[in-house]
Amino acid sequence: MPGTLDSPFSAGSVWNTPIGDGAQYVAANIPRPDYIVEEECIIVIGTTGDPLRDVHTNDQAWVLDGDRCAEDTDSGIDVHIPDSFVVDDPPSTLPNNCAAIFEPQFGDSVIEFQPFQRCTAGGDVTFGDGQTVFEYNPFTSDGRTEGGSRGGSTLPALGGTIRIGEGLTTGGYIPHPLAVLLNKLAMSADGDGFRFPANSADTGFETLYEGTVAACQMGSLLALLPDFDVDQLTTEAAKIIARTLIYYGAYVVDLRNDEESLGLSMEWGPAGRWTEDFTAEWSMAFGQDTDVASIDPFGADMGIIFDALHVVDNNSSSTIGGGGTPLLEISPPGGGGGAVSWRLGSHTFAAADVPSGVLSGGGGMRWKHQNPIGYSGTVMQYVLTEGAEHRLHLMVSEAEYLALKAIADAHAPVTFTAPRPRFAGGVTVVIEDFAAQWNDNVRGDSSHPDYWWEIDIILVETGA
Repeated sequence: MPGTLDSPFSAGSVWNTPIGDGAQYVAANIPRPDYIVEEECIIVIGTTGDPLRDVHTNDQAWVLDGDRCAEDTDSGIDVHIPDSFVVDDPPSTLPNNCAAIFEPQFGDSVIEFQPFQRCTAGGDVTFGDGQTVFEYNPFTSDGRTEGGSRGGSTLPALGGTIRIGEGLTTGGYIPHPLAVLLNKLAMSADGDGFRFPANSADTGFETLYEGTVAACQMGSLLALLPDFDVDQLTTEAAKIIARTLIYYGAYVVDLRNDEESLGLSMEWGPAGRWTEDFTAEWSMAFGQDTDVASIDPFGADMGIIFDALHVVDNNSSSTIGGGGTPLLEISPPGGGGGAVSWRLGSHTFAAADVPSGVLSGGGGMRWKHQNPIGYSGTVMQYVLTEGAEHRLHLMVSEAEYLALKAIADAHAPVTFTAPRPRFAGGVTVVIEDFAAQWNDNVRGDSSHPDYWWEIDIILVETGA
């Protein structure tokens, strides 16, 4: 849900708005890259239980074969970070390593800078000398006007980054737009070299960008057409990304520094590394070769996807996602042509059943391993996928947890029949588990309590 650390930015932000049926598409004609690479964004949610370390600037940050580990000048910033977390890139590589850090000492603010480097366990952190440090409130920001550590577009690192736990559910999609990095062959230098929602283009874009499609620029919203055949893809991992690109798209946030690759942004931090979860879930590495399916079927699928990308040419501040009715409401994944309301026993999740805040967002609700498509009043709507497990993950206060637990205890084991046009008579769903744990890893003010109960409710479709 918008306005949490897992789903940052305001509900109307470009990072939370799906594509609408008013979208006007222009073929992007992106030259197929040889490789699809992970563009990792360093996300640190500091806690007072972690050691406090200094942050220094470094004048070798963008020097090939330079020493990013050298601590040149104390930036005046301190961060709580586990001693075990290390980012030590070889000097022959220059990853962007854009970073977003949420700290108890910052109040409700995130700070961003790049490139993040932490070369030794227990050591201090460095970032580029002369790089701007950005600050914004992730609970209320629109994800644009305050800027961010994406060097080309000056958009925030949190925007579009695939977070831990996302994109790993069969039949699902990632519930927000993605962030993509194109190479110079795909980027147009038309006009100022950038468009909404980007704040800038790369220095020297006039001669750097060589793309031939004027609409495809820094900041462009890329998407697959609504009728793109997802089933032509051979890997479920690519199908998840394809569904996301149909319903949310991907914003161009930065430039790859070679002509052979394109990149997608994903999380790496003390909480985990998305690429490792990807490999564990799908038993393959994140895509590399885009041409030889026998070598890398996921990479080949991604090549097909990039071949088919279009620009949503009427994406603007007044028509985010092209405007109109969100495609998710017209034809959600899984068929059926409609949404179902989530219920616990005979109880619809509504204000009468749960203390105010859980549904409005004040309680900090967030989704994980789940496909929310929106809300109808106070009823949460999601998409059931036939034969799949659905996990609803909430972060709530202790009082809200106790209220939810009372409902669950009164109806356990809980079953309900959810109306779904695809199945006559609806679908019976069983809540298999209702587990909770106290978590002190989230810090906030009175509207974002320091301590939360994390609740996992697992729903398994058992048949019509």
